[in-house]
Amino acid sequence: MMTKNALPSHQEGSPSGLRFAAALVSLWLLWGSVFLALKVVITEIPPYLTGFRFIICGALLLLWCLWRMPAAAYPTGKQWGNAALVGALLIAGGQGMVIAGAQTLSSGVTSLLVSTMPLWTALLDWGMFRNRPKAKASVGLLLGFVGLVILIAPSGQAALNPLGVGCTLSASLLTAVGTIALRRTVQPGVTFSTAIQMTTGGMVIMMVSLTRGEFAQFSLSALSGTMLIATIYLLFVTVTGFLLYSWLQRNSVTATLPNTVSYISPVVAVLLGCTVLGEPLSLRMIGAIAIILSGVAVILLASGKTGSRPASHAREERFINSSTSK
Repeated sequence: MMTKNALPSHQEGSPSGLRFAAALVSLWLLWGSVFLALKVVITEIPPYLTGFRFIICGALLLLWCLWRMPAAAYPTGKQWGNAALVGALLIAGGQGMVIAGAQTLSSGVTSLLVSTMPLWTALLDWGMFRNRPKAKASVGLLLGFVGLVILIAPSGQAALNPLGVGCTLSASLLTAVGTIALRRTVQPGVTFSTAIQMTTGGMVIMMVSLTRGEFAQFSLSALSGTMLIATIYLLFVTVTGFLLYSWLQRNSVTATLPNTVSYISPVVAVLLGCTVLGEPLSLRMIGAIAIILSGVAVILLASGKTGSRPASHAREERFINSSTSK
């Protein structure tokens, strides 16, 4: 259960501002570029079958944790359950419902609906825990949303499919709830938590794929070299992106800072589409990008310094650092 007192105690020093900024920018770039990889992969692999990447990455990461980490760093039963709950919300709920909605909506509309996640997070955090967002942060969130509307607003499009809209908004809401659960429940270290989340969420998505008969539609021999490269990159982004997201959520005083990825990643996707795929970059897009970046700047200034690390995460990080330095 998520309670106001479930926040972990912070006993260690906070990460440096440069380290936090590097992690945040890396997350922006990685999750912005994932649209390019997904566009290639989804053309040759049935949609829900792409959930295999979460199982592969999560299982490998989990095996590494169990093999390399001392027993003192292992999660308790409660932490296993909390991490699995977050995985069901963030990955099975968030990613799975996006897949459902994207099948009946344009990619632009889907991105816009998904980008409402920070607004849901702020509203839920305010309503459930009375954490009123700062005035400047609220202005930044509003600017970012307005910029996204300008950037990807459909023109001349027929009425949106209500089922697709409902699925995609549900994805944003479930991701927001998962984000709050990640911050408000007792979790294992970042690496263990990410492994459990990806494995649990991936298994749920693959169960959906199985019930839809997607395995029968898949042919490994028919896959192209470009698709294989995109799949490998997607696997890399899956592990790195969720590790960074979990780490940032643990080390930020507010959920607002890590959630700026919802605004920056569409901008990165537009720029990559322009440079890699030759897609047009209009004046409207340039103006929207400027508004979005202005909103993010306001959020960054309003959020202030980051928080400190809980002791359980610090123990895991010390072990990882000592192992990699050998």
